[in-house]
Amino acid sequence: MRVITYREEGVATAVGAILTILVFVILLTVFVTSYLPAEMTGYEETYSSNLMKSVMEVDSSVNLLFIEFRDGEIVTVPFSLESGSVPVISSPTVGTLSILPSSSGFISVSNDTTKISSSGGVSAETNNRYYVDQTYYYELSTIINSQEVNGSSLGNIVESNLVTAQRGDNGTIILSVHLVNLEGGPISISYPGPVILNLEAFSEQEYQLNGNVTIFIQSQFSQQIYSMIAAALAPFTSLSIQHTITGDNLSLSISPNGATVMTDVSEITIMGGLSS
Repeated sequence: MRVITYREEGVATAVGAILTILVFVILLTVFVTSYLPAEMTGYEETYSSNLMKSVMEVDSSVNLLFIEFRDGEIVTVPFSLESGSVPVISSPTVGTLSILPSSSGFISVSNDTTKISSSGGVSAETNNRYYVDQTYYYELSTIINSQEVNGSSLGNIVESNLVTAQRGDNGTIILSVHLVNLEGGPISISYPGPVILNLEAFSEQEYQLNGNVTIFIQSQFSQQIYSMIAAALAPFTSLSIQHTITGDNLSLSISPNGATVMTDVSEITIMGGLSS
C-alpha cells in the first residue's frame, strides 16, 4: 500500500501567500475606490479654480485694452491646462483652451440709422474626470461658467460688462454697451503644461444711438444673457423692454417710455492667438 504524507510547512506557506495577495487586493481596492478619487477631486477642484481665474484675467485684460487703447498693443494671459495627479497611479487631467469661431457669441446693436455687430470669444474646458466637468466662456463681454450635471449643461454668469445703465443730466438714461470682436478662431490647444493666450488690439470705435434700440444676440446662453440685461435695466421703470427667445436667438427691444435715452456703444476688435 502506498503511504501518502503531507508537509504542513508547504501548506502554511501557500495559505500565507494567498492571504498576502488577498490583503494586497483589498488595500488596492480601497486605494482605487476611496483615496484616489478623493485626491484627484481635490487636484481637479484647484485646477478648475485656476482656469476660472485665467478667464477672469482675460476679461480684465480686454477691459485694459478698452481703457488704454493703442493700436497693436499686445497683452498675454497664461493658462495652466494640467491638474495635479497621484504619481505612478494616475495621470493628470488636461484641459482644452479655444478661441471660438466668429459665429460664437454674436451680437448686434441697432436703431433706425446705425447697426454695430461683433462676435467671437474664448473657452477653457476642464475635461474633469472626478470633479464637476466645467467649461468657462468669455463671450459677449461676459464670463459664463457651464457645468455638466447628469448629462445636462447648466450655464451661470460669473460677471458681465455687456450692458450697464445710469442716469445722466435732466433724467436722461444712458445705456452703455461694450462689444468685443475677437478674431483668430476657430483654434484649440490641449497641452499638459502652460499655454499662452495672446490678445492684440486692432481697432476701437465709439457710437451713440438715440431713441429705440434693438439688441440681437445669438448664443447658447441667450436665456442667461437676457436675465442679466433685464436685471441691469430693472431699476429704470421709464424704459419699455420687450424680448423674444427662439432657441439660441434673443431679440431685445428697448424703447423710451417718457424718458430720454442715449445708448453709447463701444467696440474693440482684438486678434487672438495661442502658443505653448
